[in-house]
Amino acid sequence: MTPKKVFSADFREIPAVDLTCKCGGSISIPIPRNLLGQSLECPGCHQPLWNDDRDPLYRILRAFVSTLSEWKKLDSQDFKLGFSITVTD
Repeated sequence: MTPKKVFSADFREIPAVDLTCKCGGSISIPIPRNLLGQSLECPGCHQPLWNDDRDPLYRILRAFVSTLSEWKKLDSQDFKLGFSITVTD
């Protein structure tokens, strides 16, 4: 089976991070973003998506959004940083 690249993205091309709750409600966080609120509720079921700034989901999401934001601000022409998804038949 020959691997086939089906998707490739440069991190600078990511306009937002989308969160989808188990109820199906979703929130889009634009990139770059300087701050991520310590409380955020689902627009569908109105449940909090995390409890406080110690919640693992909040900490990981904050770090991910911060990393993408800083990468987008960086004006490096030397290389690109991104990811690819490859499948095999």
